Amino acid sequence: MAGRHLRSRATVTPTPTLSWRPVVVSRDVTDAEVMAACPGDGIGGDCLQLEARSLKGRVTTVHLSAAIVQFSHEDVAAVRHLRTPQNRWVFFVPLTPPRGVRWDGEAMTAETLIIGGPKSESVVFEPRGSEFAVVSVMTDAAPDVIVAARAALAPSAAGGAIQAAPAAARALVQELLHVRTIVETRAPDLTIDLMHDADATIRRRLCACLNTAVALRHGDSARSSIVRRAEQLMREHVGEAMSISQLSSIAGVSERSLRNAFYCVCTTGPKRYLRMLRLHQVRRSLRAAAVGTATVTHVATQHGFYELGRFAGEYRALFGEAPSETLQRARLGSPIVSRPVARPA
Repeated sequence: MAGRHLRSRATVTPTPTLSWRPVVVSRDVTDAEVMAACPGDGIGGDCLQLEARSLKGRVTTVHLSAAIVQFSHEDVAAVRHLRTPQNRWVFFVPLTPPRGVRWDGEAMTAETLIIGGPKSESVVFEPRGSEFAVVSVMTDAAPDVIVAARAALAPSAAGGAIQAAPAAARALVQELLHVRTIVETRAPDLTIDLMHDADATIRRRLCACLNTAVALRHGDSARSSIVRRAEQLMREHVGEAMSISQLSSIAGVSERSLRNAFYCVCTTGPKRYLRMLRLHQVRRSLRAAAVGTATVTHVATQHGFYELGRFAGEYRALFGEAPSETLQRARLGSPIVSRPVARPA
């Protein structure tokens, strides 16, 4: 099997020894919806871009023997909702010093490792320039990792964050960065045997982090729960004029508690978050209007935007194109922007 290359999606061929799935997929991403969909492997979630600038990111997914590792980098601030399926365990590892990163309202350090057990959910704020690895394993594919993860969590906890020993955390990050470097820049050097070795090393170093945990945090569960509840209300009433007072009343908390929760978990207030959410919903609706007589004005007003000039300016600043361009591309059948990265020869 020596010499078998890992390939980008552009040139994937079935690999009988492993599976029919592509071994490596690497792509440049310029769209928040694509970024949200990239984790795959049954991992659900949303990605809400918070900065008014064009998104540029890269996502590389590596299918190893027992684990699937996704490396991501993006140059805009965003809020991610991560939902783990019932047959997976997910581990969220910062690859660079996570300045400003917050997991369920808790600040992360270089030694922080997030554990997402089956059916768990987290809200993660990622500032511009964040780089992460997401390692996912089937519940029955890596028993050593699962046993260590269960031991690191409180008995009734579905997920949490551990503070690993510095040496163990550095060793895990070094191995992940080594794998990323090879698959993104030296794909021809990565053989099937090396893939198996990488899988074993990542699992061993992940277990070392779990076994040497010196602290365990569950995030600010009360505030993250408020954010999730308020965001659900925002989505249900996205086209209605809703004040912060009304939102807090429906959510069952005080205005102060609502604002504190959003600033703690998402580093922005609920009013701005609601506006960003509505802009993303408009874009989704415009993309779904490929067939029919929908207009930008109709879609914008449906989502609560009545100052159309201001709306168009904010939309272009956030997504890098006018709303009319989004609608036109949808009607022409142009795909959402995501392209495989060419491999070096």
